[in-house]
Amino acid sequence: MQDSFNMEEQEGNEVSSFKTLGRYLRFWKWFVISILICSAIAFLKLRYATPQFKATAKILVNDEKKGNLASELGAFADLGMLGGVKNNVDNEVEILNSTTLVEKTIEKLRFNIVYLRKGNIRDVEEYGAELPIELQITNASDAFNKKFQSFIVKIISNSSFELEYASGKKLGTFRFGAPIVVKEARISIQKTPFFNSIAPVGDSYIINRNPVIEKAAEYSKELTVEALSKTSSIVNLSVNNAVPKKAADFLDGLIAIYNEEAIKDKNQISENTLKFIQERLGIISSELGAEESKAKGFKQDNQLVDISSNAKIYLDNFSDLDKKLIETETKLRVTEIMADFMKHKSRSELVPAELIPSEKIGAQVNPLILQYNNLVLQNNRLLKDGKKSNATLVNIDQQLTDLERDITQSISQYKSSLVVVKDDLTKQYDLMSGKLSQIPTQEQEYRVIERQQKIKEGIYLYLIQKREETAIALSVTEPNAKIVDAGRGNPIPISPNKNIYFLAALLLGFAIPFGILYVIFLLDDKIYNGSDVEEKSKGIPVLAEIPNVLEGKSGEAQKLEAFRTLLNNTNFITPFDENDGGKVIYVSSAKKGEGKTFVAYNLANSYSNLEKRTILIGTDFRNPQLHKFLNQSKSANKGLSNYLHNNSYKWRDLVISKAENGFEFDMLLAGDIPPNPTLLLSSKRFEDFIAEIKKEYDIIIVDTAPTLLVSDTLIISKYADTTLYVARSGVTEKKLIQYAVKLKEDDKINNVGYVINSIDYSSTYGYGYGYGYGYGYGYGYNYGYGYGYGGDEAVAAKPWYRRVKISKLIKKFFKK
Repeated sequence: MQDSFNMEEQEGNEVSSFKTLGRYLRFWKWFVISILICSAIAFLKLRYATPQFKATAKILVNDEKKGNLASELGAFADLGMLGGVKNNVDNEVEILNSTTLVEKTIEKLRFNIVYLRKGNIRDVEEYGAELPIELQITNASDAFNKKFQSFIVKIISNSSFELEYASGKKLGTFRFGAPIVVKEARISIQKTPFFNSIAPVGDSYIINRNPVIEKAAEYSKELTVEALSKTSSIVNLSVNNAVPKKAADFLDGLIAIYNEEAIKDKNQISENTLKFIQERLGIISSELGAEESKAKGFKQDNQLVDISSNAKIYLDNFSDLDKKLIETETKLRVTEIMADFMKHKSRSELVPAELIPSEKIGAQVNPLILQYNNLVLQNNRLLKDGKKSNATLVNIDQQLTDLERDITQSISQYKSSLVVVKDDLTKQYDLMSGKLSQIPTQEQEYRVIERQQKIKEGIYLYLIQKREETAIALSVTEPNAKIVDAGRGNPIPISPNKNIYFLAALLLGFAIPFGILYVIFLLDDKIYNGSDVEEKSKGIPVLAEIPNVLEGKSGEAQKLEAFRTLLNNTNFITPFDENDGGKVIYVSSAKKGEGKTFVAYNLANSYSNLEKRTILIGTDFRNPQLHKFLNQSKSANKGLSNYLHNNSYKWRDLVISKAENGFEFDMLLAGDIPPNPTLLLSSKRFEDFIAEIKKEYDIIIVDTAPTLLVSDTLIISKYADTTLYVARSGVTEKKLIQYAVKLKEDDKINNVGYVINSIDYSSTYGYGYGYGYGYGYGYGYNYGYGYGYGGDEAVAAKPWYRRVKISKLIKKFFKK
């Protein structure tokens, strides 16, 4: 039982889906035309849009965390001068992506000047070997450089051209290379080496000169710089441009300028160290000269030529101590110089490298100095880009503070240890001096002078050595990035993407008519077929769907078949009892214009074809329509209203016989329009009339008044065996179906069945012509395609979107 219910529910969902799909498929031409129009627009957009190409490059960045750049310069590493500036890849990515670096690249490559060859529809950018001319600018003011400038050059011969502003103001005819004075600058148009091969005579070129800052901003938006992975020092660069070769040249230029800037930063350490050494050499040279002059004067004053010691053993020991003391004092003096420098230096100033002797303490201090200088350079570069709020700057500043403290502490500790050593050597030296008391005073004094001379000489030679090492470092500085892949432009454009454009055109071409139809369907509150009625009827059967057929034999046949189906299904729901007399069938509707009179007339004709004694009675006293089927006026014949009002009339005398297709049936018209229809229909005379007529006719079909407008039909509904409630496709509102259901639930009408009139199957998906068959309640379904509705009643007002003239034209077009 449950499975059967589920199958029925599934079938119902499928029918509903097909119905919804069918409503849209009726307008398939709308979708086709919309898709064709959108596709044409997409094609034109692709045809005349400026394509964008992508160029890529790949570099290996020197990164202390991920391994340094391999280089043949490693042979100099033993000099301790090629440690260089070690960089973090993330910082270098930011520098490569900085506006400052892009501006320098644009300015160097002159990419702020764009050359466009004028075309009939769009202008094409020319570059490199495709460019016959170039703009040269001299003596340009700052105001000129900050403004956008645009010129149009028309080449009229191999030696001359016409020049004008883009605004249309002509500047005149000039020769190539001739200086041209414009406002705030002097310009000239030069031939390129490709002029003759291009043969541009007759062509026009647009030259746009943008401020470097603005053009750099454009390139920055298109530039992408990103590390290949977190564990790699390889960086990918890409940029989009209308000319692939130009994009590739931009990346190569960006990398070259990046390396130049990095080399400048690295050389700052060596340059500052060299400057410091030069300053110290000048001071030490003066001090050494003074000591030498002092020694010379001492010998001259004391007439000494060669001083020898009588105690050779003491002198040898004394000489060894003297040598150690000199070496210690030399180290102490260098340490004091470094300590004094660290005390007075600024945060942005670099610390001289490799001055601390390479002993145990030197091996600790020198790496700290190199690391400190590395951070100072990174800090200065980031400050150039103006990113003072960068979190990296805060981190670097903290590291500089820590390193400065560590360097100062290390130098102080080293100085303290040298003082201790010096004191110890001094004590030993004084002891030895006592043993040499026998040596002449002149010898002792000369030793003091000679010792000071040797100290100055040692410092002088040490600084000379460091100066040469620093000079070598300046001449062999390695680049910060190695090119893995040079800039390369992809000849296949990345935009506009043809697949995306045509897919968007397809979707948009489908969505536009779908959206319009969806809104129309959403606002449409009319019924169009039996399924629309069944959704609201709560079990009241749909007995037949009358097609809107064409005039002619084919249309008549379809109409007759539809009414035969209505007849059969009406018989199926009408209780027949031979002892009860004829059966009374009411044909009504909610309002006028739904075709109830048309249905009543043709149903009467169908019953007459079965040789049933049939009469069609008009009880719509307020708006009678049956006379139109007799081609007569309302006042031409008396009818039921006259009979009910005037006892002198006999109803049999008022009956009119009507022959249709060789079969006859009777008609009793409504008669004259009375002032009190309700009173006449509720009279005892009408009740007697129904009783009499049931004895003489098998089928009594009553064309009643609309139930929504007047109460006439509800007054006489008790006499009906069956009530056919007519709804017209495209006219009857869905809420009126619910009104009929309410009448049945309130027992105001009996044995109700719906008849859907004037269905246009030519514009309704999922139906085809056939003949009626019964299911469920036994009503007809699935037949007909179009019929010429005989305008027996005024047509109800259509919804607004159907009253618009353009809607009628579109509908007429699709019917063709």
